[in-house]
Amino acid sequence: MSRISSILTRVRDSLADPGKERWSDARLIRLIDEAQKVIARRFELFRGETAIALDTSVSTYQLPDDVWRITRAAFQNICIPMYTYDEMDKKDSRWMTVTGPKIESIIFNNRSMNEIRVYPMPNEEFPDEYYDIDPVFGVTDSIEGVVDKFFGVVSDISFVSGSNTHLSSPFGVVTDVRVLQELQLQYVRDPKTVVTDLDELELSTTFDTIIKHYVTGMAFLDDLDSQNQERGQRALALYERDVDLIGEKTGPTNSTRANNVRSTYRSFV
Repeated sequence: MSRISSILTRVRDSLADPGKERWSDARLIRLIDEAQKVIARRFELFRGETAIALDTSVSTYQLPDDVWRITRAAFQNICIPMYTYDEMDKKDSRWMTVTGPKIESIIFNNRSMNEIRVYPMPNEEFPDEYYDIDPVFGVTDSIEGVVDKFFGVVSDISFVSGSNTHLSSPFGVVTDVRVLQELQLQYVRDPKTVVTDLDELELSTTFDTIIKHYVTGMAFLDDLDSQNQERGQRALALYERDVDLIGEKTGPTNSTRANNVRSTYRSFV
């Protein structure tokens, strides 16, 4: 029996629904996924890193789908601050039009949490790296380590970093490639979405009972019957109790490292 199947069995025991007559497996698995994300966000358990490829005259960039809260931003390996739109408006009402050769901060908007702005917007003086290419018989057929060739013509250029690339000419022979420097982000991430009972939970088994309480409570709250509403509230009270009991051991400090620098990129209501 998989771990999720085991949790489902225990949830159905609490729901008095062993025959799956009132709640489908699909509904309960969606609640298990929701429970894992709520717990992971509450304790900020998982970390992620990404490098955002910057481009001249582009100020807004999409974040990975699993970003919950940015904890650190760096440009050229130097940590840069994070500000809200309101904070920037107080500094300079025209800040959105400012361009420059160096990223000084990132700007986030709590009403649009899947993207960030960089300040200032990169201009033509933005730092970059050039890669020289020696064409063979007038046609570029390979660049060691970065090119897939197709019939002697450059068909794709990919860099491990994922940086934007600028070819020296859209027609004819490519003689150099320009790669702009990147913005590095560290963040609290969401766990992977659970879809079936065969999927793996990223939370440790320590949280299985807490997940069970959450799923049971939310399932009961699906039912408008007053008795089930009360049962749902009792199950969620057990969830909160167990969360409080385990909180100090599994919180952001993880018992071993210093507290994270305060960030208000996302917060709980």
